[in-house]
Amino acid sequence: MPPIKLEIEGKKYVAYLEQSEGEKTRSFRPKKNTVVYVLTGNEGVTDILYSDSTLQRNFSDMGHIFLTRVEAERELVYRQALQRVKEWIYEQNAGKEWKVGTENYSVYWNEVFVIEHWLNNKCFSPFGYLNSREACRQLIREMDSDLRIIFNV
Repeated sequence: MPPIKLEIEGKKYVAYLEQSEGEKTRSFRPKKNTVVYVLTGNEGVTDILYSDSTLQRNFSDMGHIFLTRVEAERELVYRQALQRVKEWIYEQNAGKEWKVGTENYSVYWNEVFVIEHWLNNKCFSPFGYLNSREACRQLIREMDSDLRIIFNV
């Protein structure tokens, strides 16, 4: 078989079908009639008996189903903290889209919160990029506890 040629964000990749032929696809989907925990909009976390319905498969594919209550509650707290940080960034008009050659700021944890300045290299940020070093400082000051949840510290 010929190689598969891909271009993602300007980088070229080559994949060979033989590399993945022997691999089994894995699915997180629980077995039918298993009690699972679901993130819901109004109840937070609720337990259900998994019946492998279309709706439940969709919830599983979206990452809303967990095997334990602890996992589900931890994820809910993470998602809520991430949402509060995103809302803060929006309300402060502090966010920006990544653009090569422009000032792109992000915050990450390395024993303390660190502000990183990116011009050409794109580094993952769970809540996107900020438009200034001062916006990052203010985010750290005002959203410290939520940032600690997001970075699991």
